[in-house]
Amino acid sequence: MWVDLDGFKAVNDRLGHAAGDALLRAVARRLCHRMRDSDTVARVGGDEFALILPDVTDSEAVVGVATELVASLSEPFDLPQGPARISASIGMAWYPQHAVEAETLVQYADIAMYAAKRAGRNRVCVWPVETMPGSEIVAVDRTEAPYSPPAVVWRKQIAGEKMLFEQPLEDALQDDG
Repeated sequence: MWVDLDGFKAVNDRLGHAAGDALLRAVARRLCHRMRDSDTVARVGGDEFALILPDVTDSEAVVGVATELVASLSEPFDLPQGPARISASIGMAWYPQHAVEAETLVQYADIAMYAAKRAGRNRVCVWPVETMPGSEIVAVDRTEAPYSPPAVVWRKQIAGEKMLFEQPLEDALQDDG
């Protein structure tokens, strides 16, 4: 999982760098609280965290964990400098379904995370197996069911025809260079 905090800069600017540091520590505590002992939580820079969940066989359960993390991080933080609210955009990729190399998994999770941001932030996106470089992401709001994240429809121009791929979860692909 690749986690990026939405609204962190605003908290840092409004309450100061000490508050930003306190917020990062509080975020790390919330992330660690939900993880298993075998999982890894690491701050990889700025307001981004990487979460590694080894020995996972149920991808739906991991999506559930990510959804819980999004909900947890959207709850207010009571910092010494004042209250703060943020949200999180989470991107995920599975080993070995999406890639076997760590660098590629990170890249896919990062691309999925940016798609979550483009789709409105405060959500989870999973890297889709079916998509290929050159796909165009289009967010489709599907809010009929409670807690149902918007679906993402992929468009791919193949041999002059447009093909559509729809994933049940938000999925992502964009080369941000």
